[in-house]
Amino acid sequence: MRASWTLTVGLGLMALGCGSIINVAEETSGSGGSSSVSGGSSAEGGTSSNGGSSAGGMGSGGELPKLAGFWCQRDEDCRLQADVCFCEGRHDDEPSTECHIVGPTTKCEELGMVPQPRCAAGRCVAGFPCDMPVSCLGTPPTCEEGESTYSNGACWGPHCVDASECAAVKGCDACAPDEMCVTTPGLRSEHCVPVPNICNGVGNCACAAHLVCQDGQSCTDGGPNRLTCTE
Repeated sequence: MRASWTLTVGLGLMALGCGSIINVAEETSGSGGSSSVSGGSSAEGGTSSNGGSSAGGMGSGGELPKLAGFWCQRDEDCRLQADVCFCEGRHDDEPSTECHIVGPTTKCEELGMVPQPRCAAGRCVAGFPCDMPVSCLGTPPTCEEGESTYSNGACWGPHCVDASECAAVKGCDACAPDEMCVTTPGLRSEHCVPVPNICNGVGNCACAAHLVCQDGQSCTDGGPNRLTCTE
């Protein structure tokens, strides 16, 4: 497993070209229960797709899936990729995904807003307000699995976005099967996070606590792909 994982990271670095070196987080061992978190920001090798075809996800002009290897500790680590193809959060060290479509309207404009990117459960996300109430009488759009509605002022936004690009979601049901639902301290507390490659398809505290919980927090498993970070 170590050899194939190293090869994946090596290929990823070759694809990035002569950019900055990615620091790969050490794999952790053990099983569920509670574990403490230490260390700063880290990177986890490999690539993964956001999935789906929502307006907030990968556009038809994009060629590469969003890299899964960049993890954040604070909002200042993050930026927004806003072009014709994408309206998504990116780590400052993460290269933008190529977009080969030329058009008068960006993806963020199509969604009706330019969100504020933030670090949510270790991931840089666009920061769509998917957990905020609305006061209008309009009908929300129908979303596919792994997608979420979001508020745009007093009413719903015109499209659905990837739940993994939300600042927070209303509940774990919004997350896709290949995502973890991570609960963090605070009011906006539930987040959909792609399962890290080192977790082998099922997220738990043993493999993901150091990525999704902040320094000094403890992690408790609540079932497959259900993690809670507490102070």
